Parts: sequence; C-alpha cells; structure tokens
Amino acid sequence: MDVQKCYGFLCTILHSQGLKCPKCQCSVQDSKIHRRDRAPVLIYEVKTGIFITSLQKEVWQGTHLKCPIIIRILQGVAQGVSTLHLSQELVRDRKHLLKCHHKLQNFVNEASIRIPLPDTVSEVDEMYQNAGEKGVKPTDPNDPPRRRGNKTRGHGT
Repeated sequence: MDVQKCYGFLCTILHSQGLKCPKCQCSVQDSKIHRRDRAPVLIYEVKTGIFITSLQKEVWQGTHLKCPIIIRILQGVAQGVSTLHLSQELVRDRKHLLKCHHKLQNFVNEASIRIPLPDTVSEVDEMYQNAGEKGVKPTDPNDPPRRRGNKTRGHGT
C-alpha cells in the first residue's frame, strides 16, 4: 500500500475538520514543521509551543507503526480477522495487536449511540441453545441418554 495515501486516509479518519491544536484550536497550516524523520507523519510546533502530530488520538498515540500497518489493523478489526492471524500476517507481537484491538473496541463502544429502540416489539431469528452438558453422566438410571444415529452395527458402511 502507498504510504502517502494511507497517511491521507488516516488523517481524514482521525481529523475530519483538519489537524488542530488541542489548546488554542489553531490549524497546523499556521504552524511550522518541527520534525520530518517519520515522514509522512510530521510533527508540528504550534503557536502555543505544543508539538502535535496526526497520530495523536488515544489509540495510536506514541505508536511507531507505519501507516499501511495501521490501516491493515483497522481493516482486520472491521472484518473480524483474528488477532493471531493479523499478528502472523504483519509479523508483529500478538499481545501488542490485542491491546490495540481492545483500545479500538472501547473507542467504538464509547462513540456509539446508546438510545433505546422506538419499537416495543422485536423480531428474533434462530438461536443455538445447548441442550445440556456434554460428557456429564445421567443421574436417572431409568432415563439413559439417547443413542446417536447410525451407530448400530452395519450402518454407514
């Protein structure tokens, strides 16, 4: 993936109104670039003397991951890919990715709207229900467990 395009996509997700100073709300276009060593992620020095970067939100603050890897993590979380699979694909530590995954889930839970549904009636589809504990011996000797199908001699051969 193109690093510059991934960075632009992350900026639009994290800063929909543009990157601004958390104190004075001034735009970064009015400030100077402090460091370029992690290009395309730039570190700006705003008028109030604060250093800000586009990856300053709660989830990605202080990360050293490159933009394409962050995009792939976001894509994996959105698609429901397991953390183990992502860690093997990206050659990263599974525990670190799991922490990022949990931070993202908490961020989404906090941002979600929690209002009750206006309807008093709900529709429910199928549900799987376990009909007892498997492997537990029955207590009533007169009521043995059922024999599973095709277990009799000569069937299924």
